[in-house]
Amino acid sequence: ISLNTQYRCQTIVVDELQDFTGDDVELIPAIARLTRPSKGYFIGLYDPNQVIDDSNFDPQTLEGLDTLIRDSVVIKNEVVKQDPTEKGLRKVLNFGHTLGHAIETYSLESDSMEDLLHGEAIAIGLVMETFLSRERFAFPDEELQKLKSIVKSYYPKVAFDQAAIEEIQGYMLHDKKNVKGQVNFVLLSNIGQPEFDQIVDNDLINKAFEFYMKEM
Repeated sequence: ISLNTQYRCQTIVVDELQDFTGDDVELIPAIARLTRPSKGYFIGLYDPNQVIDDSNFDPQTLEGLDTLIRDSVVIKNEVVKQDPTEKGLRKVLNFGHTLGHAIETYSLESDSMEDLLHGEAIAIGLVMETFLSRERFAFPDEELQKLKSIVKSYYPKVAFDQAAIEEIQGYMLHDKKNVKGQVNFVLLSNIGQPEFDQIVDNDLINKAFEFYMKEM
């Protein structure tokens, strides 16, 4: 469902999803990944009015999922066409991924945490990086609360102790967006207003984990 490539393609083919049941845990993160743009939440997109309408999607029966997939691919394709080598605009697609990738890696490497699927880890990253945006750029709190509610509707809270947080901060040092050893975030000053290449200190990152643990 999620396509990442630095090469232009002529056609994207998505096989229709059929015969999924409640046991298909891989599908839930995929759905959340698709619906993160909904309700005004293709966070950081250059055009905040271009959002996915999920009003006809039923997460129980999966009715309307094909439309969500199509609309998600269309929006992402518009971003990639304008910046195929990720020099600027395409960085908006990294929102939530700096912390999300580190959390995912930690869950896979650590014996003290259950493995997280990619979508689960990125959902946590979205919440935390929206919190960072509020703290750094006064991103509207009401929008943070909306996003928090969307994520809570899909996922249970994951517990992080201080040792885990410190290890996750270590994994962040290997993020692909880093420059000269500095961890770079994509943050937001508002919906549709991304702020690229933001350096965030560990104290503020700790506060993001505290927010997640308290609010989710």
